[in-house]
Amino acid sequence: MSARIGIFPGIRVGCNISPVPTYCLSMTRRLLRTLVLAIGLLAPSFLAFPQDAKENPATGTVAIAGTGDYVFFEVTVNAHKLWAVLDTAADYTYFDGETAKSAGVQGAGDVTIPMEVGGLSVRLPAKIRDLRKLLFPNQQAALQGGRVMLILGHNVVEQFLTVVDYRKKKVAFIRAKHPIGDEEFKTLTAPYVGDATECRTLNLDIVDNHPFITGNVKGRSERFHFCVDTGGPGDVNFLTIVGKEIFNVETEVTVEIAADGHTFPGVRMVKCPPCYVDQNSQKMQKRDNKLYVGLLGHAFLHPYTVVFDYSRKKLLLAK
Repeated sequence: MSARIGIFPGIRVGCNISPVPTYCLSMTRRLLRTLVLAIGLLAPSFLAFPQDAKENPATGTVAIAGTGDYVFFEVTVNAHKLWAVLDTAADYTYFDGETAKSAGVQGAGDVTIPMEVGGLSVRLPAKIRDLRKLLFPNQQAALQGGRVMLILGHNVVEQFLTVVDYRKKKVAFIRAKHPIGDEEFKTLTAPYVGDATECRTLNLDIVDNHPFITGNVKGRSERFHFCVDTGGPGDVNFLTIVGKEIFNVETEVTVEIAADGHTFPGVRMVKCPPCYVDQNSQKMQKRDNKLYVGLLGHAFLHPYTVVFDYSRKKLLLAK
């Protein structure tokens, strides 16, 4: 964020006395201080993230809508109430094209939208897309007659300390300094995880704007990479298009995943339906000869309050 600073017309600094007396230098200094103050007051100021995080600590908290498997909530764009879904597997923020027009957002590709979420105001970079091509079919139907208008993806989660409380059905976007220190992290997250009896911290690996944890599957020697996906649908924990090739299964199998010293038993794995995520996964599974094999979705996450800390590349699971 930058402000273009010009020179105010009609203000003369200094005087035409030579040699320059002391009172003239004093007056010059006063005028310069006044000029700097005026520039600071008149320069444009936008509540955007993360540049003003230190000066404007704030938290926006919203309620998760409905009883479905997705993190849906209402946001406001140009006084229009819209449904948004928090999707950590989305590599960017996407705005439905038809909705963007009706909400007064102009543009065909990259846009900036003024958005309010839980009382927090942001100016958010987004891309205009036809969301029907980006979502699972049951995501579109999950709102009982409504439809997703906005996908909040990587460029939101990376700028905030993001808390998804599946137990109390709340989402919080906490503006904080980056990187966040250990003590500050504890203070900021205490209102959400302070009553937890169990906390697990996993390392995050951000690959192509996707958050991955790395772990082992019981009975296999390889290290696998799982995308943590708040947009992962249904009662399915682990979605994969490569299940048949890697795990030798046609439809589903139950496996145990161990990551960073924690074991998550009973993870159910099925093949992912054709969608945008599949296309992306096909590209990612070939990267660096690593096995990026699937998505850890709602059923993996919903027992917890989940804290995404991209500044330190950590994922906190508390319950």
